[in-house]
Amino acid sequence: MLKRVLFLLVAFLPGIVLLFLFLNPEADKVFRAPTGHFYIVTFTTFAAVVISILLTTIMENEVPPHYAIATIAFAAMGLIFFSHGLATPGALIAEFHPAVSWGAWLTLLVGGGIFAAASIGSILKKIHWLSVRVIVISTTVLTALYFGMALFAPEILSQIEENANPTLRLVIFYISLFLWIVSAVMLYSLWLKTRKRLDGVLALVAVWLAIATISMHMFPNFYYSWWIYHINLLGAFIILVLTLLIEFEQLREFRLMPYFLALSLILTALFSLVGSYLSDKFTQNLLTGNSISATSEILLQARRRGLLIVGGSMGMLMFGLLSVTWRADKILTNQKLELKRISTQLQTYSEWLLGPDLLGRLLKNPKALSLVRQERTILFLDIRNFTSWSEIHSPEEVVKLLNVYYMTVEATLKETEVIKYKFAADETMAVFADASTAIHEAIRLRDQTIRQLENHGLGVGIGIHNGPVVEGILGSMGVKFFDVIGDTVNTTKRIESAAGKNEILISEETLLSTTHSVRVDMKRYITAKGKDSPITVCSIQCL
Repeated sequence: MLKRVLFLLVAFLPGIVLLFLFLNPEADKVFRAPTGHFYIVTFTTFAAVVISILLTTIMENEVPPHYAIATIAFAAMGLIFFSHGLATPGALIAEFHPAVSWGAWLTLLVGGGIFAAASIGSILKKIHWLSVRVIVISTTVLTALYFGMALFAPEILSQIEENANPTLRLVIFYISLFLWIVSAVMLYSLWLKTRKRLDGVLALVAVWLAIATISMHMFPNFYYSWWIYHINLLGAFIILVLTLLIEFEQLREFRLMPYFLALSLILTALFSLVGSYLSDKFTQNLLTGNSISATSEILLQARRRGLLIVGGSMGMLMFGLLSVTWRADKILTNQKLELKRISTQLQTYSEWLLGPDLLGRLLKNPKALSLVRQERTILFLDIRNFTSWSEIHSPEEVVKLLNVYYMTVEATLKETEVIKYKFAADETMAVFADASTAIHEAIRLRDQTIRQLENHGLGVGIGIHNGPVVEGILGSMGVKFFDVIGDTVNTTKRIESAAGKNEILISEETLLSTTHSVRVDMKRYITAKGKDSPITVCSIQCL
């Protein structure tokens, strides 16, 4: 509840200030700062565009589409509003340019349209990456058309504005406001469901820009109330770009080149504007006492000259550093690819020794496989008559048969919760957590391996026994492996040795431990080396 109240307070604070100025017009005073407007707007929007494009390349298909669309929206809005800053009267150009008004109008109109599409699509869950590409292409085309007209045919924009006002401005205002309100409601609803920080920020930004639309269209230029829309826009640029950067910069492998390129462009813009500002101040000091008209024209030239000189110098410096960075990025990328290849190989080799489940546990917790006493059910499986069969077949035939046998056992055991299994020539040992699973898998193993071996006149013998073992990683300093040790393992091996061809023998302890009903033959007793008393075993028929 507290978060919701805080969210609403922050979201509507600019609106409260705007309402106060509307109700108290004496407090709404004129504040003219064309050069400050130029420097702040151009730098902030340029930086927002560069970072938004960087984030778009980082995201690719790895985030929900409405986040990517929000990034695209701010890239387009920043680019259009950048034209608004460049066209500030008295900053770089003396005469009025229609990009001042059109840049501001289209920033909120285009941004509202893209945001509304993203918010509605996210709620209805009908938005996908094909839609994102369509929005990218459409936005790029519209933005390019606007810049083309602003640069090469500004008179067309002026004529449209003169002939269609005030109706045109009212239509743009109502459409923009409607789009931002829809976006705010949809995104706020989404945030209430997901409680994701980025969804909350998107909803906050939509509310701010709805208020910015009112501030821009309904209040006179250069009054405090009019400046609110600039504050809201720039605040929205900053908070959304920072949130996106924090959320998604780690989505892909780090690449030095894109980050350096983005930083180079931003620093070049910053130093260019600082150079322009210093040139402006230096020229003002020199021209103190001159006529106003002469001073204005010279100051315009000084700002332009400062931008060109510092921007050109910084651009060449950054280009040189960029070539070095490109080389370093290429080396780092190749090294990362090589490390990734080696890492993949090492993971494969480790899985061969431990299996994917044990390896996953070990990587999460290095002490997960420390030696510990456990109750386990052990299964041994051995090919009967394999030694005599091997004597009359070539080594290649023996290897071929063993590989088929290994793959059959592995495919069968992968379908169950086996803790560990390993091969030693024609023998397989598997470790299970309970007797019921071990017996069930023993029957499946017998049936599957018989299909592979009976054509060669071979079969299998299987023994199962449960009891205490010590399991975990053991070995020397240089060679370590996972294994289970104890008399239970030795006893299981003795039971398996006593099993006939295609027979499954289980100990009496295992029979009593199973939770399933098992059909067995009569009990019999086997002697085992190292045992004072015979071992009671049963032959399994089926479950």
